[in-house]
Amino acid sequence: MDLVTEVRNVIVGTTHLNKRGESKLTKKCNLPLTGVGVVSMVVTVYCVMRFPKGRMTLFEIAPGIDVKDLRDATSASFDVHESLSVMIGEDGKED
Repeated sequence: MDLVTEVRNVIVGTTHLNKRGESKLTKKCNLPLTGVGVVSMVVTVYCVMRFPKGRMTLFEIAPGIDVKDLRDATSASFDVHESLSVMIGEDGKED
């Protein structure tokens, strides 16, 4: 069953690192795929990434994390959006 056929938005929620402390946001997926190029957003505890023009782009970053730390924790390359903001918790405050 193909879970992403004709879906407009695919949002992935995941931890940023695996159990070995390695980035889950990699240059190339080494797991079986149900669709290629269909993810529109990735949300981790560290950040929110979107894919304008097919490029992974940082839109939101967690409080206490800076872009250098995020680059060190992310094996895939990414751009930083010009209006980068700090992630807000469900109470409407920076966590």
